[in-house]
Amino acid sequence: MEETFFMTRQQVAQKIPCSKNFFDQQIRYTQNFKDIVREKHVGGKILFPRKQVEEYLEQL
Repeated sequence: MEETFFMTRQQVAQKIPCSKNFFDQQIRYTQNFKDIVREKHVGGKILFPRKQVEEYLEQL
């Protein structure tokens, strides 16, 4: 399956791994995450660029 350019909140949480709620409450709004990952609002969904998420995970 072809990888998409964007990831949903659920996909990011699975990649970390953690629950979607933990991601929303403990990670998504941290300065470190926001400095690296720019969230996009597209069609009522919140999406995160895959390369930026991977860069963030490398920083951990």
